[in-house]
Amino acid sequence: MKNIFLPFICLFWSISCLADSDITCLSSSCLSAGWTTTDIVTGSRDRTQCTSSDCATNGWTTTLASGATTTTTCSNDGDCFTDGYTETRFDNDLQENVEISVVKCRAAQSGAKTCHGKGWRDFGDDGIIHVSCINGDCGAYGWVSMAKGKLVSTTQCKNSDCFGKGYITQTATYAMTGDKAPDYAEVVNVEEITETVNTPREVCEDVAVTRKAPVKDENKIAGTAIGAVVGGLLGNQIGGGTGKKIATVAGAVGGGYAGNTVQGNMQDKDTYTTTERVCQTVTDSHQNVVGYNVTYMIGDKEGTVRMDKKPGNRIPVENGKLLLN
Repeated sequence: MKNIFLPFICLFWSISCLADSDITCLSSSCLSAGWTTTDIVTGSRDRTQCTSSDCATNGWTTTLASGATTTTTCSNDGDCFTDGYTETRFDNDLQENVEISVVKCRAAQSGAKTCHGKGWRDFGDDGIIHVSCINGDCGAYGWVSMAKGKLVSTTQCKNSDCFGKGYITQTATYAMTGDKAPDYAEVVNVEEITETVNTPREVCEDVAVTRKAPVKDENKIAGTAIGAVVGGLLGNQIGGGTGKKIATVAGAVGGGYAGNTVQGNMQDKDTYTTTERVCQTVTDSHQNVVGYNVTYMIGDKEGTVRMDKKPGNRIPVENGKLLLN
């Protein structure tokens, strides 16, 4: 998505901005292949090459149109766009590298440093330049550079991909207006503040339930009696005399127990299926936006304010303070 914000920044400041640098990535990525920087006014061109095909980790070397070279090394042997970097130029008189500038990445609200997400500070011979990413993403939206309370330049990505396609830099000039104080704060990042809302609701469904049929003979008297009779008859067929009587009694007792057990098993298997409605409470969760954390710049000073409504690209300023109503 094209950033429609940057072209109007200079108008907001009532100053003139002129495109002066055209950066074009080599191959498909500035961060792996390098880039060329063309001065739109003079047509001169500088060429930058990544060290070992990885600018982010190994830094880069720039050959200026004049023939001089500058070398950029990542701070702490880390990631240039997380830890920052240092740019040096070889001084022929001193026969050594002289530091030109030191870039330090700025920390996001999470505490993590990120040049491409939050911006950076460039400590050079001409003072400190404060760079802020537009919408929290320099790579897609570009950035704004400020120094001593004044706009220095704006950067517009090509095809919404500064580090894949390149970018155009416009430099501000104050010749027409002098030191006019800013009437607006430039919004550089907006983050939603959300809260989780839990809403309980009841969910019901019809389910098949198997039930045990009602038992008419809970004591299983019928089974016991029938079993005793059958067992007694069978026992009566055994032996004679006293033995026959004992066999008859034993058969009746055993038959009664067996009949009781058989009737119990039959009662356990006597079931029926019915449909019952089963309900349970479930909780739905969703995020509500309750406000916005807005990062802005007034001159070279950065501030953060919480707002109930999402702001536009600028916030009115009076006597150095935001007008939020």
